[in-house]
Amino acid sequence: MVYDNTNKGVLFNNNRKEMEKQPDYNGSLNVEGKEYWLSGWKKEGKKCTFISLAITLKEDNFKKEYKQEVKQEQGEEIPF
Repeated sequence: MVYDNTNKGVLFNNNRKEMEKQPDYNGSLNVEGKEYWLSGWKKEGKKCTFISLAITLKEDNFKKEYKQEVKQEQGEEIPF
């Protein structure tokens, strides 16, 4: 049986969190066949606790990392 993960996602506790700005949860999400990274931050509101979400297209993340590697190989500084 082949599992169809279209329009489904999953979040896990981020056990590698080292800084406050890093997400409390991370995982992946498939929307209409496109793969995304999914990040979540636990927030305290005035009346309840909630999770704020952000998604990043996996292809975009790969392109960004590749560009940084190319700049490093060419000896260019990467501003942070």
